[in-house]
Amino acid sequence: MPKIKVTEKIFYNLYHEFTNHVFFKKFFPSPELHFSSKSFSLVYHYTSLTALISIIEDQCLWATNAFFLNDKSEFKHGVNIVKETLDSITNEESQNILKAIGTQIEEVFNAEKYVTCFSKKGDLLSQWKSYGNNGTGVSIGFFPHKLISSLLGSISGKDIIYDRKKQDNSIIAIINEAVEFFKPKLNEFEWQDGQYLKAVGAIVVQLLQNFITGYKDPAFEEEQEYRNEFDSNKNLKNSMDKNFKIFFRANEKLIIPYTKIYTKSKEHSNNKAQDNEAINQTITKLPIEEIIIGPSPNQDDIINGLQKLLKENLYLSVKIIKSKVPYRS
Repeated sequence: MPKIKVTEKIFYNLYHEFTNHVFFKKFFPSPELHFSSKSFSLVYHYTSLTALISIIEDQCLWATNAFFLNDKSEFKHGVNIVKETLDSITNEESQNILKAIGTQIEEVFNAEKYVTCFSKKGDLLSQWKSYGNNGTGVSIGFFPHKLISSLLGSISGKDIIYDRKKQDNSIIAIINEAVEFFKPKLNEFEWQDGQYLKAVGAIVVQLLQNFITGYKDPAFEEEQEYRNEFDSNKNLKNSMDKNFKIFFRANEKLIIPYTKIYTKSKEHSNNKAQDNEAINQTITKLPIEEIIIGPSPNQDDIINGLQKLLKENLYLSVKIIKSKVPYRS
């Protein structure tokens, strides 16, 4: 029986087959391959009062290119774990596959992923200082699964993993499964010169990046971070591509690319004649559950303005809480 020639379609089929093999046939929902798409506890987005107004009135969240996040070591941390794992495997029979993965692991740094960051703790001093305008801002509480449902585009949720043992075990498990999965594929298909190892490396690294972009050094564990991840490559291939645009902002050191993730309520905002517009926006707008006022000396004044802002934008049941952190900026 003649071998099947490898085409682009075959390549993508192999990627999905390998992904399913890892997630469902072998491990799911193994703690070693911890990868969460939704959580049922509130997560909090720390931001300034100015940004809060924009979030509510414009019905969108900003997502920053993952390579430009504050912690520049994030990607390097995960990549280094992969490299260490590859170096530790001495199985001579698998060296070609391992080398193929190692050769392409640096491609992780080219990932066009945009993320919005949250914390599982809504009243944390370090977060107020870093992201809540030094305590004069707010933290906005969402249920992640509701938030993702309200937003346009292909978005996934991800718990950040700080436990080094879990990180190591995940990488070891994926690499071992890659060796087992791809060895027989060499003789199942008709590969052109060098095509087999390039395909193996690309497929495995594509899966690995979904994990290691959610790995951080244990020193950052206090943050208890959760992320919404927007993959620009996925979105450019679907019907939402017209909504994907890259914007830029600057801080003292960098020019930072970001995108705006709008809610489904924007689909209705131009049709003012609809009698049920308010109902549609209530269903699809950002599902804010609560807002914590930062440890500012002006908490009561902020609450007065916030209540009017929420009422004007049809947020009638948002819980408002004062920070209990003993800090005044």
